[in-house]
Amino acid sequence: MPVRIHPRESIAISAGQEHRHRAAGIRCQRKVNIMNTNVTIQKYSYTELGMIFGMLIGSGIGVTAFASTNNVLFFTVPGFGLILGLGIGSLLDKRRRQ
Repeated sequence: MPVRIHPRESIAISAGQEHRHRAAGIRCQRKVNIMNTNVTIQKYSYTELGMIFGMLIGSGIGVTAFASTNNVLFFTVPGFGLILGLGIGSLLDKRRRQ
């Protein structure tokens, strides 16, 4: 029989099993089933996506350039990618609102 902690949550292991695991020094991962919850999927704006992808692309270019030249100034390239992605994303957001 599962142990009840909250009316909406239940633990998948019994209290006896949990006590034996703790006594043996074994960490047991609890599976919590949350019922009656409304899950909303968050949609990201183009500005947020532009920042993420600009940073990823800039990081890839910056690390590759640094590895080939050993010039520390290439660590600033992700910042330029972030600024470029931020600008493009904000333009796309303005266009979508119109």
